[in-house]
Amino acid sequence: MKKLKTSIKKKIFFSLVISFPMYASALQHENFNPKSLDQKLWDLSPKLADDGNFEKVITINQKLIEECKKADYIRGVIKGYCNLGNIFCRMGKYKESLSLLQLAEKENKKLDDREMESNIYSEYGYNYYLLGLYTQALEYFKKSLALTNYISGRNRKGLRLFAYSNIISIYEIREKPDSAFYYSKINFNEVKDIFNSNTLAYHYMHYKKNLDSTEYYLKYASKISESTPGKSVFEDYSLSRNWGEFYEQKKNFKEAKVFYDKSLKFAKVLKLPFEIRDSYWLLHRISDSLKDERSSNIYLKKYTQLYDSLSKTQDVEAEFPIQQYIKDKEQEYKDKEFRLYYIILLILVFAAVFVYVLIRINKRKEKSLESRIQDEREKIIEKEKETDHLKFKINEGFDEVIRLAKENNPEFVTLFREYYPEFCSALIYIYPDINNDTLKFCALLKLNFSTKDISEYTFVTTRAVQIRKNRLRKKIGISSEEDIYLWMNNLG
Repeated sequence: MKKLKTSIKKKIFFSLVISFPMYASALQHENFNPKSLDQKLWDLSPKLADDGNFEKVITINQKLIEECKKADYIRGVIKGYCNLGNIFCRMGKYKESLSLLQLAEKENKKLDDREMESNIYSEYGYNYYLLGLYTQALEYFKKSLALTNYISGRNRKGLRLFAYSNIISIYEIREKPDSAFYYSKINFNEVKDIFNSNTLAYHYMHYKKNLDSTEYYLKYASKISESTPGKSVFEDYSLSRNWGEFYEQKKNFKEAKVFYDKSLKFAKVLKLPFEIRDSYWLLHRISDSLKDERSSNIYLKKYTQLYDSLSKTQDVEAEFPIQQYIKDKEQEYKDKEFRLYYIILLILVFAAVFVYVLIRINKRKEKSLESRIQDEREKIIEKEKETDHLKFKINEGFDEVIRLAKENNPEFVTLFREYYPEFCSALIYIYPDINNDTLKFCALLKLNFSTKDISEYTFVTTRAVQIRKNRLRKKIGISSEEDIYLWMNNLG
């Protein structure tokens, strides 16, 4: 009994040991909350990034990627890679950024998710934009925009605004103000927020040279900023910089310097090297206007040092993305070539099948034609046999008819009727009341017997035969100019 209890306890123990991992895994999936993860990936991470908390963003997204992998939440993994790619791009680590985006692309091949593809393209565009590869950047941002036409939901707006804002910046750099202004208006009409209002103000200030409209949109942006808790540091940076430039154009240099100082402070919080560099240049310029030579020289030195440092970094880092872009293009061409070869192969296969079917049809037709020809041949042979047999019979009968005629045999007319029925019928048709003796005379003419022959075989004079011919001509209606033998031969 004790042994039985011990055995039962062991079985229960091993059962629990085996089932516990499965239970734990199931529990983990039950605790999995995609909405919570999406909130961190799509809302929290970008907010932290805009506030310059890069290290925190990296840590959070690394954890989120692992969590999503365990739960087999591929969208989350892709978005995590995109967020990390964005941060490394902002930090100037383009090689690492593009490597992460390649991982995101690899994962998205499992899903073929257009929203994630749009996000990946926008991050590629951002890399190329910061590297100064504007043609490539435009290509990717426009691809991202095109894909947003096929998606819906709250993330669509963010993807479109990100693409539009960078397209606007590229057209500004390329000195295409009309294109930049066009996209700025589209962007503002879609979302009237701080960033878009601030962007419109910038265009009215620098390209339209309309300071009244500039002031209107700056005040519009500032009003939204004051009533928006938790706004991003980047929005504070952009708004401060534009206010500084506005006051500089209004010749209010002191007020301009106040805003440029603010923009530098926000750029440093964000840890954005390009924005910090630009802020140094603006402070150098405004210090010149304020006749503050010492400050001007300090800012110019800082600007120059940072400019040289970033240029070297860009040159080194740009090498990899350019190679990657070329590699991507080569892959596109290979894919196109593969599709072309595939289409050609399909056409060839279809052509081969079509030719094969045609050959089979033609062979069947040939066989059918050969069969018909063979049938016709057999019919012709049969007809020839019948004709030969008939000829034989006619020849044999002809000899017999001639013999009876020469013997003046009473059976002559009977046999003649048998072998020459058409002639007899035609003659009776012309001469309905013809008697047997006249029919016999006509038969002798048909057989081409001469006057002398008829005289000899019927035991009458030649004169009597000639008179009878004349009477027959009149009776039947044969003219004297017509050969009576020929007429009889043509009758039937």
